[in-house]
Amino acid sequence: MSEKEKRIKEEEDIEELKEVFGAISAFLKDLAPTISEIMSSIIGSLDGAKLGEEAGKFYKGLVDAGIDPKEATRLTEKFVEQKLAIIQLLPQIIKPKLMKNKEIIRKERENEE
Repeated sequence: MSEKEKRIKEEEDIEELKEVFGAISAFLKDLAPTISEIMSSIIGSLDGAKLGEEAGKFYKGLVDAGIDPKEATRLTEKFVEQKLAIIQLLPQIIKPKLMKNKEIIRKERENEE
């Protein structure tokens, strides 16, 4: 392959990468608000005041709907437990994804060399 052909191939590869990165960038921009909302909700659950407010609204909604206060209390306790369980699961969910991304990046770097 001549130098000119190599250069043309490299330029084509660069253009293809630009297109791929452009698509990824657009995807991430569209996804960012959703991720932000999810993270805000989860991180907000760590705030005791906000969790208490959510639990209070949940309880009040149940009682206002005619649920027995004792049953509403039990359901509210389950509600809070589930919120806290989700928070505890997050590291288990996120860590494999981060490790996979690191592995992909490592392989890409090896292929470049």
